[in-house]
Amino acid sequence: MEEAWEGLFTNKVLERGRLYYIEGRVELLSYENTYLTAEVYGTDYYNVTIELTENFIKGMSCDCPYAANHRYCKHMAAVLYSIENSNLILADDNSENETIKSLIDSADEDKLKEFLDEILENDMSLRREFKFRFKGELSKEDQDFYKNKINLMFNFNGEFLETDYIEILDNLEINLLEFIEEDIEELLKHEKYPFIFELFKNIYRQLYFLVENYNNENTEVYFKEIGRHSFKILNKLVNSNIDEKLKDNIFNWSLKKLDYNISSPLNKYLESIIIYKFDNPFYILEKNDFADRKIEEYKDNRDSDDFKNIIEFKYKILKSEGAGKKKINRFLSKYNYKIN
Repeated sequence: MEEAWEGLFTNKVLERGRLYYIEGRVELLSYENTYLTAEVYGTDYYNVTIELTENFIKGMSCDCPYAANHRYCKHMAAVLYSIENSNLILADDNSENETIKSLIDSADEDKLKEFLDEILENDMSLRREFKFRFKGELSKEDQDFYKNKINLMFNFNGEFLETDYIEILDNLEINLLEFIEEDIEELLKHEKYPFIFELFKNIYRQLYFLVENYNNENTEVYFKEIGRHSFKILNKLVNSNIDEKLKDNIFNWSLKKLDYNISSPLNKYLESIIIYKFDNPFYILEKNDFADRKIEEYKDNRDSDDFKNIIEFKYKILKSEGAGKKKINRFLSKYNYKIN
């Protein structure tokens, strides 16, 4: 295989891919017609395909969120490390699985428990998974684990220098995507919905601070991507089987944040969720009342960004409700506003 493949990855992604390989998370499945397929285990199994031509990498794909934007992810790196250190590409073979199953079936129960205890002692991720499955509740220790992950993500030691902001934001995006892919997905799987909302609010609060203080023409594109990724959490949450009380809390919190600063770059993601994810008659009434109230508040300052943003928010609400052209045009004409 080509020697320079490591240069395709950022150092952070490469480091995590190597760790996945060392931890044995890669299963090479087949190698046919220059295409190698593999599975890499994170929170779920991710499918990686690598096209190799005369030991050169012609193309790679993975179905994880990070690779969705045509980027090379840690799962690809893990597979490449596995290929590099293997003398044989394994075909799909269930014989080893059958052997393991047979050993489990015939093993002494006390020895199995002893073995499980040793594994859980040395693997924090497996310990959390074990507690999820057999205890159900999140301990304070587990809650602090997730909260600390977020705090470390946004910990820049009080410095955000223009000379290194690209590396800072690049690392933040990688860490955030990994957090969504592994931790949030794990919590969703175990239906820890209120706690996920608390984690999202923490992310939003810290990201809002960064955007308000450091958003400029150099950082705008980075914050746009990081904001989009962050709101995937809220989007996943409202698409889950959450109860009405939590859904109301999310809706009211979202309107409150929109009310606080309508012109924030993050609010277009909030608007999208408010408009398209809350569509019963109660929410529709609340959205319209909110928009009408804010229009009245800003109508004497029609050149402001706040006024333009709230008019466009109301316009999107009308469109989402299926309002006809006459009603929409009548609304826009009232405020002498045109939508480009």
